[in-house]
Amino acid sequence: MNVKFGVESLQGILFLSNFAYGKKIELINKLSNSLPFLFEKDPVLLPIPDDAPPDIPRIMLSNESEEYKCNISANRIDFFYEEEKEPKIFKEIFEQFYSNYKKLFTSLKSDFNPQISRISLVSKLISFLKESSNNLIKNTFLKEEIFMNPHNLDLIILYKDKVDTLIINRLIKIKSLRKIEDPENDKALRLEIDISTLLEITGDYNKEEIDKIYKLIINKVDYSINQFFLKDSLK
Repeated sequence: MNVKFGVESLQGILFLSNFAYGKKIELINKLSNSLPFLFEKDPVLLPIPDDAPPDIPRIMLSNESEEYKCNISANRIDFFYEEEKEPKIFKEIFEQFYSNYKKLFTSLKSDFNPQISRISLVSKLISFLKESSNNLIKNTFLKEEIFMNPHNLDLIILYKDKVDTLIINRLIKIKSLRKIEDPENDKALRLEIDISTLLEITGDYNKEEIDKIYKLIINKVDYSINQFFLKDSLK
């Protein structure tokens, strides 16, 4: 089985506690020094009342193509990469993504020092196959005599792994896809890898710890791909 994946999107999430960043303009000015490309478009400052749900974005940033975006809420910051054209090889785009993302959380910790209590990385990868994605999932992972001829197949697997001294959640989703304009064509396969520190175990991570944890998480992304599909299939 030779399945080559490209990146649809990447999402790094910092979960915050007690984030008092002061005035929105001050935050924007600080971030613009470390991430000028995110200010190619004018920042969007939403008039959110103080008692609004904390996960609603207060500030939205993006580059001109909207390939990169950043949403800033009271209790989380989401940093996105989304490929609008042909999906790029994971290892190539992730170096660029993580370099920019590291500048973001380093600037935040240096200038505002929020309590970053949890960390997550969501990777959505896609492969365009020469065969039915439903058949590939069925024949590779399931008993054909039980599942026979399904229209769509999705597998969801949750692991609790130990990396270094951390316990993490590793949620894997393997999904068959069909073209909207041609429903008979199901030759696309999506692999979602959602890795996060545990909700019940919160911390107050500094920028060095965040960098270390994300590097461990990145290794788990590679591991997950190789666990279910051909080793070194992204090369």
